[in-house]
Amino acid sequence: NQLTNIHKPNTLVRRVNALKQLQVKYLQIKAKYYIEIHELECKYAKLYQPMFDERRAIITGEAEANYGESESQSGRGDEEDLLEGQEKKVPVSENKQNASDENDPKGIPEFWLTIFKNVKKLSNFLLEHEQPIVKLLQDIKLSFSDPGEPMSFTLDFCFELNEYFTNTVLKRVYKMRCEPDPKDPFSFKGPIIVGSEGTAINWKEGMNINFRRNKKKQKVKDHGTVICIFIKSQILNDGDWKKVLAKDFEIATIFRKQIIPRAVLYFIGKTVKDDNNSTETLVLACVEHHLSDDEECNGNC
Repeated sequence: NQLTNIHKPNTLVRRVNALKQLQVKYLQIKAKYYIEIHELECKYAKLYQPMFDERRAIITGEAEANYGESESQSGRGDEEDLLEGQEKKVPVSENKQNASDENDPKGIPEFWLTIFKNVKKLSNFLLEHEQPIVKLLQDIKLSFSDPGEPMSFTLDFCFELNEYFTNTVLKRVYKMRCEPDPKDPFSFKGPIIVGSEGTAINWKEGMNINFRRNKKKQKVKDHGTVICIFIKSQILNDGDWKKVLAKDFEIATIFRKQIIPRAVLYFIGKTVKDDNNSTETLVLACVEHHLSDDEECNGNC
């Protein structure tokens, strides 16, 4: 209101537009920063993997832990942690050196199921009839796309041989975009998950838990289950897929950023604060922003 010179508004508009162009250039450089962070994460993921492989071997009973080394490095290698994690269901041998004692369980039973129960955002969606399948989990692996490839990360859910399906590994690949949106460049805050695709599950005859039979022997549908989060086998009502995708992205990030790196802490029930100060920000794409109401899910999301 104080601008009386007719040329001043146009001058200010040009200056503001120049600043906006500078902001876009900044965001383009920022995108390169996130790409380099992703490449660094790929590098260190390969360094972490041998420890995660050893963790799997201990959990499944394929290898026995070095008790002395475990206790000295953990600070608390006592039976209390194990009892907490297993809700005092797993017997612990008094003689730690006798790993072959017939009273000792093999590995750490129900390791991943216990984690699912201890993490609120997972337990809220864990249905009772899914628990026998989650018990079969031997490992959850995290891997990243190689430098130069489209940005993505993959979760491998590794199962023991079972009566439900023939797969031993079920994959979920999460595709990311790391560049400002030309239509809305100023909304860029970091890598965005824009889609996902998963392994088709090969259910054994009569064992598909996604189909329940009511008294009339008709197939009915269950929605919002944990199994649906990492297995694309759910039949969804119109519109439900958007909610499932949003939850899928959220759960995937929990596995990637929290559970896989610090699984034992969630197993023993310790409170683990979210790493909100991470150098990398992974933004969950709002499904409605990338898929309009008139678009259909292609089945690969």
